[in-house]
Amino acid sequence: MKIGKRFLKITGIILGVLFLIAYFAFSTLLFTPHESDWEHDVSALIPRQVDFYVSKANLIRSFDGFPMLAIREEIQKTAAWAAFDGSPEQQALYQEQGIEAAIDEINAIQEQIPLGFTLLDLFGGEDLAIAGEFEGRVIGDSQWAVYGRVGLMGKLSVSMLSYPGIIGLDAQGISVEAKSDTHWLLSGGQMARPIHVARHKDVVLITTSDFYVTEVERLALAGGMDSVYLSGDYNDHVQRNADGTEVEVIVNLLEYFRTFPNAEQWPDPKSDRFAMAFLGRMIQVASCKNLMGRVRMKNGWDVKLHGEFTSEKMTDFQKVLYRSDSFDQDDVMRHVARITPDDATMMMYVHGPVEDLLREALASAEPALRSNLDDAFRSTGRWRNLNELVEEIGDTVYDRMALIVRPNDYGPVEATIQGTQEAMSPETDGAPVFAYTIILWTKGATAETNINGIRDTIGNHPDKFGLKGGVPDDDGYYIYGLAGMDAREFWSPFVPGTGLMITLLDDENRLFISNHPDMLKDMIQGRKRRLSDLPEFQTRLNSGLVASNLLVWFKPQTGRATMRQMGQQAIDLEIRGGVDWTSRRAREENEVLPTLFPGKNRNQLSGSEESSFQDTVDIRLQEWFDEFKEQQRPVLMARTERDLEYLNAMTSVLLGLKLDPKSFDLSLQVRVPLTD
Repeated sequence: MKIGKRFLKITGIILGVLFLIAYFAFSTLLFTPHESDWEHDVSALIPRQVDFYVSKANLIRSFDGFPMLAIREEIQKTAAWAAFDGSPEQQALYQEQGIEAAIDEINAIQEQIPLGFTLLDLFGGEDLAIAGEFEGRVIGDSQWAVYGRVGLMGKLSVSMLSYPGIIGLDAQGISVEAKSDTHWLLSGGQMARPIHVARHKDVVLITTSDFYVTEVERLALAGGMDSVYLSGDYNDHVQRNADGTEVEVIVNLLEYFRTFPNAEQWPDPKSDRFAMAFLGRMIQVASCKNLMGRVRMKNGWDVKLHGEFTSEKMTDFQKVLYRSDSFDQDDVMRHVARITPDDATMMMYVHGPVEDLLREALASAEPALRSNLDDAFRSTGRWRNLNELVEEIGDTVYDRMALIVRPNDYGPVEATIQGTQEAMSPETDGAPVFAYTIILWTKGATAETNINGIRDTIGNHPDKFGLKGGVPDDDGYYIYGLAGMDAREFWSPFVPGTGLMITLLDDENRLFISNHPDMLKDMIQGRKRRLSDLPEFQTRLNSGLVASNLLVWFKPQTGRATMRQMGQQAIDLEIRGGVDWTSRRAREENEVLPTLFPGKNRNQLSGSEESSFQDTVDIRLQEWFDEFKEQQRPVLMARTERDLEYLNAMTSVLLGLKLDPKSFDLSLQVRVPLTD
């Protein structure tokens, strides 16, 4: 027994000495195994003067075997993914961004990691942040830094940079210079520029500049003072919730546009598309100094952003618009949601100077349209130009308006001819359209006189505004009572889809302008359930901004059928617009002339021959286009169906925007359930 006890004692001493030797060797050559973790958020090691910052906590929860998303199976079951998978859009995206190659490269790297660890196990499995400063001619020239929390294997991997031969860096032509026990500089190989790798406790830093390494050391000693984490902007507008489901974002837009002055202007106020041009006049990204906030990704997206404006780049219109009074959630429910049908595809409510909004809308329209409108209104003798009409409207209504859009499932408009009681309908172009209603709030008795004057002026000049009634010699201007209120209709084949516009001034001093009388009846007579009664809308509204200048509710699924029909029509226009008709006609003429009139040149044709020649070319062109259209339509229609599936994936969208001359707040809630 004595010998056995002595043997065990000696063995224990030897093992203890070996453990101490191994521990001190490991600590000396690599790192101290029991060192504490960084006790604050990763952002406490990032200097607050960075130009951009993006961070996400608990990354490992987002993946099920990196780089595969944890929710990939749910995504793959949706109709939207079925439409996207294998589509030209997916192929283009994967090719342009190199996604498949990147996944293959990640998997190849992970195969070299021992013990079955993944990259997230080694780096960034808990917190990951990217920050930097804009530099150079393109954004790729910028200085950047990646910060991530690591575990034991991550610390070991970084510490092994002191032994580049062992981990195979020498064989790749990469040289490693040890700046300190926790800081290495890598260069050579296929690296575009030298990279610094450093570690502070359990936080690893990979960066293009040693400035960020020095800042980590300084901020660690200062307990995070002067860091992103302790900045006022971060705590007021960015700091994420405790469960780590949000992405934090800070961008210095002023510095971005100063560094890259040739960056594309967005939205473009000179765009050929009306919506883009009008939006570009309302707001410019280049007029924002910074943008900060967070994005929550759970059953969709919940975006909360705050930004500040720079007055030097704001237009006079924007300065006026941003001073408009905001509205609260009760205002939305009381003035708009309670008269909006619950199946509305879109509802928009805005507080802003209607006169200025109209002026900017006209400036965004095609010059020919502006000129035609100016000629029409000036020719009535009531106004010297279109600007006078805009001023009169501005004096008549308050600075707020609403737009409500729903499917046009009402059918053709029918009316009765006075006297004969025969049915008549307005002439239409048959185009598929949504039913919509615009609401303006008027300024009382004087406003009623102005509105009636405007309506009468238009109605009494049918030839100048293209009005056409349901029977011959009828001017298409009808005045009647609807629910005891003054309604007036303007019939014109130039109004897409329905062939008419109806206006109604109610006893609450609201002016309704709609393209279908049945929608107006639904709204003022309460024939449909209201948006204010819809629980989903109430929940989204209560989760959004307390006060806004603009609120948009979008429920794409209710408008899918109409959007499909409009998409089909747009395809025909797209196909026709994509043809070089001048070249095509010249080609047909060159083929027809020698066949129809052998041996003759165009200048030798008589009048009747020229007419016959042109008729033949027209027929050939139409035959060619019909065949060409049938070839192109399936491809374009498939693209339209995919776009509809992407929209259909969203059950609802609520956008809120609060503006003032110095800053703005934006809330965007997009509901995307991952089950069909």
